[in-house]
Amino acid sequence: MRKRLQKHPGWNMYRKRNGFTLLEIVIYMGLSLVICLIGYKEVMQVKNIYLKSIEESLAINSVEEAFITIDKFAREIDVIGISNINNKLVINKGSDTDESYEKRIIEESEGNLLIKYYDSTNMLDYKGRSTLIIKISDFNVISKGKLIYITFKKGGVIYTKCL
Repeated sequence: MRKRLQKHPGWNMYRKRNGFTLLEIVIYMGLSLVICLIGYKEVMQVKNIYLKSIEESLAINSVEEAFITIDKFAREIDVIGISNINNKLVINKGSDTDESYEKRIIEESEGNLLIKYYDSTNMLDYKGRSTLIIKISDFNVISKGKLIYITFKKGGVIYTKCL
């Protein structure tokens, strides 16, 4: 009777000839999952490298901007003198005929490079300050003749500027 039912055209439409077994489906899903996880891991690595390059670029930009600012202050028309006092860069600004003058001191304070502004009325208290760079270490001002070198370390890289 079984042979007779199999020959019947109605039963043949329920019989699968080109299907997948449960084992094949599980293997396919496992391989697909492994491939997706490897792709996800690679995408995350590329994202981390991209974010790290952005941080490095911002650090370099902040250093360049600080050097431009220091250079601008040192090359202003009414600068009387630039000196190194106690590992601080001191820029005196004013005129020889006028009694009023201004002093700008560039120094490291708590891992930040700061500019403190003083005027002739009160040299003990600064009238303002600006942060040039954050998270620096090993700030040094070195005088060699008429040249003044500023060096500091940021992110493991040593930067030097000559004035």
